[in-house]
Amino acid sequence: MTTIKAKYYKEEQKRWNMAQLFESAPIGSLILPNRLIRSATWEGMAAPDGSATPELNRLYADLARGGVGLIITSHTYVSPEGKGQPLLRLRLQERSPLRAAGERSVKGNS
Repeated sequence: MTTIKAKYYKEEQKRWNMAQLFESAPIGSLILPNRLIRSATWEGMAAPDGSATPELNRLYADLARGGVGLIITSHTYVSPEGKGQPLLRLRLQERSPLRAAGERSVKGNS
């Protein structure tokens, strides 16, 4: 391997060292225990009034126990006008193959 290629390879190796994921990292004055970051997503686990449910609390507790260094929580709202996707969970449940199979079984059509 030429000297230039060797130097380039070492630099790339440093850049993509997976062990760095588990090193602490600063964000301003906050020191994260590692570089694993869980981005904000929509889980559809909030109560109809927008409050956290036991199911949602368990999700965040599991993420924290699992060692995620930074958890960015889901979107939230301070007034009803800010509520996002209020009917999406219902629509997803209506299209669920498991729900459809369960309904057929309940109706005796399976």
